[in-house]
Amino acid sequence: MEEKWPHTGAVLVGGGSSRMGRPKQDIVLSDGQTMLGRVVGTLAGVCEHVVLVGVNAAESTNLAGLDRPVRSVGDLRPGLGPLGGIEALLASGLDAEYLVCPCDVPMINARLLLKLIEPAQSCKLPSPSGRGVGGEGRSSMDRSPKVPELRLRSGDTHTAPLATIVHVEGRDEPECLPARISVEALAVVRELLDSGERAVWKLMERLEARVVNVPADLGGGLANINTPEDLAGLGAIEGT
Repeated sequence: MEEKWPHTGAVLVGGGSSRMGRPKQDIVLSDGQTMLGRVVGTLAGVCEHVVLVGVNAAESTNLAGLDRPVRSVGDLRPGLGPLGGIEALLASGLDAEYLVCPCDVPMINARLLLKLIEPAQSCKLPSPSGRGVGGEGRSSMDRSPKVPELRLRSGDTHTAPLATIVHVEGRDEPECLPARISVEALAVVRELLDSGERAVWKLMERLEARVVNVPADLGGGLANINTPEDLAGLGAIEGT
């Protein structure tokens, strides 16, 4: 791309990786990059700045495979998952807007991320199925056994949204992450955390996030790598 988005890309690295059995962010992929390095590199191709967020952020800046200096933001309330990381990010004062991505989506691509930062356009929301944002495809860091129907906005060309998420053609619901999030969402994030709520889909509901439709061929970029089996599948995708 000729000109990068003049804001910050953020990678959430605070997960416990219990199902993988080892820290996901430092797993080396078939091309020699770490999983985190792959995501950071993709974000760096789109955003002017990149920051790591979470309880493991400071340590992760030293991971092999990061070919550029990256700042880190530690959780203000450790142990509260991705929503806690989003709170720390929005409270950091680093920027007014962020493109937030989990560390476990190494297939994420610039085409999909660019959809989140494009000027607002009208879009058609999928018919609600009662499971809300994310469904089976939402990030492993934000799975919930039951997600109620959400109130999300179609394209509004007059009012800047506080959050923007994507809906992949053919899927039932939009995805919680990656997401474009404004610093003005901080008060809502804090209110949710104070009430005991930790789900990112709930934040998107409260913010009435704008949903951008993307073609089905971009959906593979949202695949979460959570288990050794997922990692083996990724190797097959990459032809290893």
